[in-house]
Amino acid sequence: MLRESMQISGKQVEVRGVTQGFDEGVDIPHAGALVELAEAVAARDAPRERKPAELAANRLGIVVSELSAEQKKQLEVDNGLLVEDMVPGIASRAGLRPGDVILSINNQDVTTVEQFNQLLNKIPKGRNIALLVRRGDTTTFITMKVNGEK
Repeated sequence: MLRESMQISGKQVEVRGVTQGFDEGVDIPHAGALVELAEAVAARDAPRERKPAELAANRLGIVVSELSAEQKKQLEVDNGLLVEDMVPGIASRAGLRPGDVILSINNQDVTTVEQFNQLLNKIPKGRNIALLVRRGDTTTFITMKVNGEK
């Protein structure tokens, strides 16, 4: 059993694997791929610096962040905002959940937190909005009334 511990992107990572037929000290094929994978996981899990606008819930009671280039590639989307957190309210009652990706608001693509909040703030109280949301492999519209009941 191979067991190696290494420091990658500021995190201590332990790599384990079966090494049947190999002696200690022998290079293991594809070890570089394991290191690349461990680096990718560490980078994905590393806390990223957030703008103050991303740290507070907006009118819907949700905290969103911009997708990284890697997340966009993984989801096969050009734009969108990740729902990081939420407080109980209209968005949670409408079915929005942390981990959802908001692609558009009222058929307008969203790319930044600032743009999303500007679009949201232009909608009068009591008006319905439609969010195009990606959850896993499914894309659907979630509708709700701003500052009112679902």
